[in-house]
Amino acid sequence: NQRSLYQRVGRWLNHLDYAHETEWLVVTHAGVLRCVWAWMLDLPLDNIFKIPVGYGEVLRLQLHPDPARRSILQKA
Repeated sequence: NQRSLYQRVGRWLNHLDYAHETEWLVVTHAGVLRCVWAWMLDLPLDNIFKIPVGYGEVLRLQLHPDPARRSILQKA
């Protein structure tokens, strides 16, 4: 279900916030990308499947332990 997917994605993103590596390349499906949007922007889960995600869409994120400093730098 979408809540468990969101929780898994959130745990993974929190882990990346504290990782020593500065850049990551991740290939995934639209459900995970929607959860990333929700996590980054604190969106209600009821609305995440309204976010259009195109085939081959790329997101470039800036992660930070402080949620106010996280951002989506590029959507292509």
